[in-house]
Amino acid sequence: MYENQNGENKENVHFQKYDDVLVIKIDSFDYSLIENDLKIIKEYLATYDGDCIAFDIRENSGGADSYWINLVAMTSDQDYEYNKKVTGRGEISLSYVKEEIEDAILHQSKDDFEIQVEKKIESQNIYNFPKRYILTSSKNFSSADTFVKFAKESNYAVSVGEHTKGSGGDFLNPMLIELPNTHIVFRMDACKSDEIGSKPDIAVTGDALQFFLSMEK
Repeated sequence: MYENQNGENKENVHFQKYDDVLVIKIDSFDYSLIENDLKIIKEYLATYDGDCIAFDIRENSGGADSYWINLVAMTSDQDYEYNKKVTGRGEISLSYVKEEIEDAILHQSKDDFEIQVEKKIESQNIYNFPKRYILTSSKNFSSADTFVKFAKESNYAVSVGEHTKGSGGDFLNPMLIELPNTHIVFRMDACKSDEIGSKPDIAVTGDALQFFLSMEK
């Protein structure tokens, strides 16, 4: 269960079978939901004998990367490597980056810099589904966007739907600065993750679910 933007308690994970296709709808990647949701998903997958799964994250605005990383490790027998990137400007931001992320690959040009962190996902060797899809929308933000970025870079899954909102890559949080005299707090945008978003492998302007199901018939 999770609380949505309207303050309502909702089930976070929903399963729907369409012939030989299993659609797993996940509304949030909130960190507090990971342990319980993964248990539910793992148990349900044990009852599914098909070879095609789709993660419907069209209502998902993000949360923790560890949520989808566990999904990947559970549903594929491959190990993966991927990169996360953040750009920034200024000496204060640069010193913050070097202090917080020790193993970052750093590219610097004048006042601008870019950091890139290499990440690995090791398979749990529980399930392996040859056909994997992600249904996307313009609501996908933060870790939901990162999931789509990872899938495209690694070929873990085919993304179907709308261009995501962006800001995938939550390992570097924007700085909050308090002015000493007025105690006004403002947010530094010099450190930011990618706001451009991700273009799906298959762009769909209408109902991505129905389009996907027609593909799999």
